[in-house]
Amino acid sequence: MGKKFQGFTRIEPLVVIAIIAILAAILFPVFAQAREKARQASCLSNCKQVGLGLNIYLQDFDERMPFCISCAAPEPARGTTPQLLLEPYIKNAGVWACPSSMREGSCVYDATQDVARPGQCCAWKFPKSFVGKTYPNIGSNERIIVNLGCTFFNQPVKLSSLVAPAETIAFSDSSWFSTCGGARSIWSNECGVWCNIDRIRGRNIRHLKGSVVIFADGHAKWLTGQYMAQNCGQLFDPSRQDTRTVWQARGVSPPPNAFD
Repeated sequence: MGKKFQGFTRIEPLVVIAIIAILAAILFPVFAQAREKARQASCLSNCKQVGLGLNIYLQDFDERMPFCISCAAPEPARGTTPQLLLEPYIKNAGVWACPSSMREGSCVYDATQDVARPGQCCAWKFPKSFVGKTYPNIGSNERIIVNLGCTFFNQPVKLSSLVAPAETIAFSDSSWFSTCGGARSIWSNECGVWCNIDRIRGRNIRHLKGSVVIFADGHAKWLTGQYMAQNCGQLFDPSRQDTRTVWQARGVSPPPNAFD
């Protein structure tokens, strides 16, 4: 007769469980990072489409950049957004919604003007293809995609007036449809970072501590949040003369967890 099977000792299953737990602790963050890398690649692809649409728009409008017009302006121009202007060239609402965005809420339909709005109280206009979709979270740089509703802007910016189009951001990851001087772009998963300094945290940086940006010449790439914060002035300034960091521009000191 063969040996009788005696079964496991108590320690052996515990050792196996401990090994599985250790492997899970090692591998789960790797899996999460791989998923985020895939989302980053998807966002980069979306942003390349936005860049292509921007290039075609510039050709059609004598190299004049798209613009927005504030809600206080007269109709029918009131509430115009660059997303609305670029719609005929992109025709895909999905490219304006980053897969890693944590922004909640969806656009509603305004039958009076056949457009989408981010809520009945808001006068900003988006393409009606945005209805039921999340708020746009690829935002424009308002220093080159200007608000013509402001008294100091009476015409769109020309591409030729930019000192370095290939180094000046036109659109980027953002918590809203504009970047607010870059602050909404660096911490793009938190809208009110400057209202509450505690929100300036690395966990609110969207893509593995960085953001996807689209330059004025149409090309897109990923930049780290730390690099964007340090070079915020020049990245968003059409003259490239603004050398301030995002902290200097906002008049605050960087919190220790800004990039944790």
